[in-house]
Amino acid sequence: MHEHDAGIFGDLLDSLAGGSGGVLVVAGADSSAAADLRAAYARVIHVSAAASEASVAFAGLHAMLPSLPATEADPAVLAAGLLARSDPGTFWLVERGEFLDPATLFVLRELSTLVAGHPVAVVVTVRAAAVPAELDGWPRIDLPVTRIADLDADGRLELALAAADSPADEMYRSLPSESRRAAHTLLARVAADRGDDVAAARHEAAGAMGADDRIAKDLEDAASTVTSRGEHAAASELLERAAQLSVEPSAAARRLVLAAESAWHSGSAAGVRRLSRQLRGLQVEAPWRARSCIAEGSAAFAGGDMAEAYRAFMLAARLTIEERPATATSALLRAAEVAWWSGRRDRAAEVAAVVESLPRDGSTSAEFIVAVLAGGAHSFTGDLEAAGHELLTALRLAESLSDPRVAVLAAQAALLLGDDRAAATFHERTLAELQAVHSEGELPWVLQSFASVDIWQGDLRSASARVAQAAEHDEVSGADATQHSILAHIAALRGQSGVCRAHVSEALRLSEYDRSPTAAASALWALGQLELGLGNPSAALAQLSAIDDPRSEHANPVVALFAAPDLVEAATRAARPELAASALASFERWADAGARWAQAVVPRLRALRAQGDGTFDHFERAVEAVAGEGLPFEEGRTRLLYGEYLRRDRQRVLARKQLELAVKLFDAVGAEPWAERARQELSASGQTARRRDGGSEERLTPRERQIAELVAVGASNHEVAARLFLSRKTVEYHLHKAYTKLGITSRSTLAAALEEAAIDW
Repeated sequence: MHEHDAGIFGDLLDSLAGGSGGVLVVAGADSSAAADLRAAYARVIHVSAAASEASVAFAGLHAMLPSLPATEADPAVLAAGLLARSDPGTFWLVERGEFLDPATLFVLRELSTLVAGHPVAVVVTVRAAAVPAELDGWPRIDLPVTRIADLDADGRLELALAAADSPADEMYRSLPSESRRAAHTLLARVAADRGDDVAAARHEAAGAMGADDRIAKDLEDAASTVTSRGEHAAASELLERAAQLSVEPSAAARRLVLAAESAWHSGSAAGVRRLSRQLRGLQVEAPWRARSCIAEGSAAFAGGDMAEAYRAFMLAARLTIEERPATATSALLRAAEVAWWSGRRDRAAEVAAVVESLPRDGSTSAEFIVAVLAGGAHSFTGDLEAAGHELLTALRLAESLSDPRVAVLAAQAALLLGDDRAAATFHERTLAELQAVHSEGELPWVLQSFASVDIWQGDLRSASARVAQAAEHDEVSGADATQHSILAHIAALRGQSGVCRAHVSEALRLSEYDRSPTAAASALWALGQLELGLGNPSAALAQLSAIDDPRSEHANPVVALFAAPDLVEAATRAARPELAASALASFERWADAGARWAQAVVPRLRALRAQGDGTFDHFERAVEAVAGEGLPFEEGRTRLLYGEYLRRDRQRVLARKQLELAVKLFDAVGAEPWAERARQELSASGQTARRRDGGSEERLTPRERQIAELVAVGASNHEVAARLFLSRKTVEYHLHKAYTKLGITSRSTLAAALEEAAIDW
């Protein structure tokens, strides 16, 4: 620095030592200047803004202090909070200030008016000469900008060594290629000497001048190393570079396929599509082409493009059915999932037919595959008895198999069978297996599927948390028909009419684009359930009939089974007994085939349609069938109908008992319109039910509560991050917000605070 500039910096340090603070902008700073600043004062907290986060509100502030709640808060309040949370003598060094987001810059501007009375210093360095307007008025040091053209060869090499880890940086790109290559060659040697083969391979590749099989092999080996650590995105990057350096086209193709598979495991459907496009101009052997198709199909399935996913999976199966039956089987299993979720009988039948041509080895795995595919095909053709037999067999076999795909298929088989407990168990197993291999590609879809099971079991809080988690990992978050249909169901049960209708509208629009008819049918079911809960049976019947009528464009045999209880009730209340009878007959066949949930609900539907002296006994059997089954919403509906019947039969004392229990069950679920119906019936019986307290104005979000509950039972922040596929900083951020809302300061009181909090879910 010049003497004048050194004086400005010295004044800041003197002020800090004297118990006051200050701010400073250093313009024209490069990495070496920042290093000088760090060396000048030992107690530096160093952060660096990133170009990729320049538009993310409060990204810079969160990097400085992750525990500071920065959502829609007043800049002056946040500035005061930053000072209050900074230890005396703290020296904040914020590099690359030109990339700070506007929200953070406003906070820093406010901070400059408060810092004088606090022993905290903030220095912001910028590479460019232009300082952000929000920092105008700060004391400023202008460092001379070194021109690369004025440097000798040693100077250029030194600069290249400093910038080698930031190949996208404008300074790195402005250096001569020979300087960059020399730097990477030196860094590769250093990395190799310290045993870091991954870094050595990266630098060797960065310095390569053309195709080089040795370096390509080293990159592939490095990809295996990072894959073993669960770093799939890094593995994909290494493999793609290895493909670029491969001499033989066949080796390049193989490495691109491996890169696409790693991209899928990292959760990047866009990466899969980009790498697949690179493969189109290459000659790829059938087994590798099939693996590429499976990755492409997985990405298409995640994005809701059922037609493309089915095409890719079936092509993979046909390419390998003779030479690589194991690969063909994997592809057929995925094709079966697509057939089920798209609600296509023809696809389910085609997959089952192709399976018949697979060679049989008599193994448990082969038996499972045949059973699960046959069961799915029978479900869609309406042969529920045969479906039940095959699906029960598949679930029994799945217990002894450890293949990751088995848990996924078993979870779907349990859904088709109507067994909510088995579905929950296999979804838990699927999540655990994905976590074990750090695979995020299927995570959003599995979480959404699990959320549907939560709704089925009456746990709307958990369903909301899973959808929120899925959105955090989904590249097309907010643009997925299935996600909207699930959110529509949550809103329907909560009585949020406007929210439900908006999600239904989006699900219908996106399902047409994504070609996801099951999501559309499910959305109409949610709308029918909303109308039924609000007391509009005719409107409910209009929506629900569209799912059950084969002539409807939204007909879906599996969704129709799940919606049958709502259709039976709506048809009965709308005086359409013929529709109720038809839906009940199908639902009874499902129950007889082994559907656990249907077995608990069928007695209620029979009681609803019963007339005469036997009605009381029907309802008694209905309550007995559902009580204790872990289905609070279904039990609440059963007791509500029973209470209605008893009140109309002038048995008011017995009616009140059932209706009081119904109110409690609906309140526990958060099904407000149904709770309100029960309260009205209870009032008509001569008794008033107290409304549930809505709780704190500052309610925990589903993600905050999910994290808080895991911590409350003893999980560390690291364990929570691993389980939920989040960064540790994200866990700490949500946990801090939960502490603030609950009014506590430590995890030792968290469990009690969660129990006592009156939070309306």
